[in-house]
Amino acid sequence: MCSELLPELYKHNIVPVRPVEKGSWWSKQAEIDIMVREPGKATAFIEVKWRRLSLREAEEILDRLEEKSSKTRLSSPQNYYILVCKEVEEKLQ
Repeated sequence: MCSELLPELYKHNIVPVRPVEKGSWWSKQAEIDIMVREPGKATAFIEVKWRRLSLREAEEILDRLEEKSSKTRLSSPQNYYILVCKEVEEKLQ
C-alpha cells in the first residue's frame, strides 16, 4: 500500500531520487516503509504514518528513520529522509 504513494510523491517533486530500485526493507530490528535508490548516487528512505503528528513526533520519527537507514547498508553518497503523514501541527524548518 505504501508503494502506491510513490507516483504522487514524484508528481509533487518530493522524492529527489531516480527510481532505479524501489521497495520496502525490514529486519528483525527495524522496518522502512519505502526505499528508492539510484545505486551509487542517492537513496530516499521514506516513513509513512497515517495520522496527524506533532512537530516533536515528526522530528523523532525522522531521527529514528535515519538511525534505521544505517542498518540497511544501502546508504548512498546522498541520502534523503522523508516522512509522509496526514498532517504535522507545525512545519519543519
